[in-house]
Amino acid sequence: MDYQWQTDVFTALSPTHEVLGKITYQDMPATTHPTYLITQVWVDPAYRGQGIAGQLTTVFLTDVRQRTGYVIPHCPYAKTFIAKHPEFQDLIAK
Repeated sequence: MDYQWQTDVFTALSPTHEVLGKITYQDMPATTHPTYLITQVWVDPAYRGQGIAGQLTTVFLTDVRQRTGYVIPHCPYAKTFIAKHPEFQDLIAK
């Protein structure tokens, strides 16, 4: 899978550049570090059940860490994912 940052969306692409899934987010202004409000984690119905949402979320959060950023998990999937993965809990904005 390839991943691509765009304005307000982080996308997982197949080798043929088909959109497999995406995370939609909002940049939070007036913060000292990049902060992203995660509004949705979505996977194309044809590819659900293959672990794509988890892979996509893992890569997104890893990239946020590399950017010295934080997240506000607004969507239920992101909240549950971070709760189950303590290695990402330090990324939650205070």
